[in-house]
Amino acid sequence: MRSPRSQLLSVLLLAFIGHHSLAVAGSFRSAVPTERVADWIKRQQAISAAVAQCEEMKKVRVVFVGDSITDYWQMGDNPWHEGARGGAAIWAESFDDASSPNHALNVGITGDRTENVLHRITPQSAGGLGHLGDDCLAPEFVVVMIGINNRWAGEEPLTESIYAGVAAVVEKVRQVKPAAIVVLQSILPYHETEINRRVIEPVNERLAELPRAHPEGASIRFLDLYPLFLRADRSLRDELFYDGLHPNEAGYRVWRDALVPFLERIRNSMTMNSRSFPGTS
Repeated sequence: MRSPRSQLLSVLLLAFIGHHSLAVAGSFRSAVPTERVADWIKRQQAISAAVAQCEEMKKVRVVFVGDSITDYWQMGDNPWHEGARGGAAIWAESFDDASSPNHALNVGITGDRTENVLHRITPQSAGGLGHLGDDCLAPEFVVVMIGINNRWAGEEPLTESIYAGVAAVVEKVRQVKPAAIVVLQSILPYHETEINRRVIEPVNERLAELPRAHPEGASIRFLDLYPLFLRADRSLRDELFYDGLHPNEAGYRVWRDALVPFLERIRNSMTMNSRSFPGTS
């Protein structure tokens, strides 16, 4: 039978261990009860809240629409890949300033397929989420890159289904924001050369023809980013990606350096056209 002294020591030891465990547990998020909410749901809610801010939306000149590749324009340190960074610094330089002609709203969400984007940009009055806002949001440009996620568990024929989805997004943007120019961007290359050859390149070829084939093609401009992310031998420029799919900070810089002058050329061409035809606006 244990002595009263040893029993007391045991009680004191257990109390110390319990207190120490609680102190350690309290220093980690992993030890705090937390409801699970998927990141894409939080992002969706944040976009809905942002587009409801009328005065802020009036300042927006460019809207970015897409999936994680668009979403990660605003990511700094990558939480999944140590040492990798997203495009936050580049975004801050070129799209964050409210006084900039390219002040932008990013409505990209990780994991989105074309059908998900269609739902989100459809007005609430038509059953969507209204992520292109109301009349307060009147951008000059809506910049679109979407389609790569439709490559997984995709509908066959794959290139046709991806093209149809991207074309539907472009058409929905035009319906919701008819005064904006849609800047349709190519899908970026993937680290699997066969996927590029068999899927991405044929889709991009179709997308490049879309403005010419569309009856309102003057309101759609195609920006081909695809070759900027490839070496001369058509292999992926690995230094521009952190996982063979998503650009890193250097990749977003390449993208920005192509996109911003492209927008400026469109503006200049529109100014020249309005000067050529007095009375137009």
